[in-house]
Amino acid sequence: MAKSDTLQIILGHKRPAFRIWQEWQFATWEPTSDSDFLIRAQTSAQLPSNIASEYRYLFAIARQLKSIDAPQVKTIKIAHYRRLVVNQIIGRPSTNMPWANVISPQEAEQLSASTLTEAVNSELLITKAFSCDSILRQYHSSHHCRDLLRFLSDAIDGYVIDDADACAALSMTALIPAPTVGSFPISIFLDLIQTLERAALCYVENGFIQRDAYQARSIGFCLERLHSFLLFKLLQKKGIKLEDATGCQVTVSETSSIQPTI
Repeated sequence: MAKSDTLQIILGHKRPAFRIWQEWQFATWEPTSDSDFLIRAQTSAQLPSNIASEYRYLFAIARQLKSIDAPQVKTIKIAHYRRLVVNQIIGRPSTNMPWANVISPQEAEQLSASTLTEAVNSELLITKAFSCDSILRQYHSSHHCRDLLRFLSDAIDGYVIDDADACAALSMTALIPAPTVGSFPISIFLDLIQTLERAALCYVENGFIQRDAYQARSIGFCLERLHSFLLFKLLQKKGIKLEDATGCQVTVSETSSIQPTI
């Protein structure tokens, strides 16, 4: 059972393919159920509506939680419409994403999600990182590396990060996939999301190029890499071991091969 000061939300451009867990809410600007979490705040008008998948929601939710009439929330738990991170190993290994396990929609409905998403060994619970040659090479394997380089350059010019941060972010040999998913103290959540929104605004106002199809979410892909780096930096600052903060990433899928969505 969730604590009264814990907000448990599900993000997504569509609703989950399973019945939403008790005490969890689907976050939306246009609720269709009494149990939905109504997003009252708006994302900055400067950001395109397809900016970044879940980040569009999180920027608005962070703004709402900072408002004077927001409820007293100490912890926020975030799942995606088909993804969550849990504090024990469940499901079956994905055949194409080795950092994730899969469960069926039927299995997802049966989860004790409030208990499984509790942070156990540290103050937060995030997805397990995977290794790569470097973040720049990893980004280049699926996206336009120009976008990530310009995104970080604009963030430097906007005083969101500095040269050392950008260099460290690009040269890291590990990535936390889906860094928005997990359990976070509200102060950490707000600091991270506000930093990321500033970076997104700097990019949109300067070097952003609108792309098509899957790459239309390029801002989100860039934000994911910066978000991962900021989480690593936070853990180091707080002296938290990575293995104490990470859990098992689970994707709801009918097959063991997880396919991207547009």
